[in-house]
Amino acid sequence: TTADGAIAILAGSTMGGGTTVNWACCIPTPPYVREEWAAPSGEHRLPQFAPGAEEYGVAEAAVSARIGATEEGVTHNKANRILLDGAKAMGYAAKTA
Repeated sequence: TTADGAIAILAGSTMGGGTTVNWACCIPTPPYVREEWAAPSGEHRLPQFAPGAEEYGVAEAAVSARIGATEEGVTHNKANRILLDGAKAMGYAAKTA
């Protein structure tokens, strides 16, 4: 939990890695993340991930289609709605998907 006990934080480890954790959340990689991965002066230096890089975009779209990922019909539980509302109230960019 947080120091004041207001927020419980669950943690653990599983067999399966990212697919276990991300089973319900599949969104396209944001451009700012791809820019970080591709930056020539950055830590990763992977130009194939640059925003607009065709091969990555095609691969990402193929994976999304294969697993049926969509932004349609997203319904958040109460906790997620509170986080979204709080982020918006504080002036952060927040959206459903």
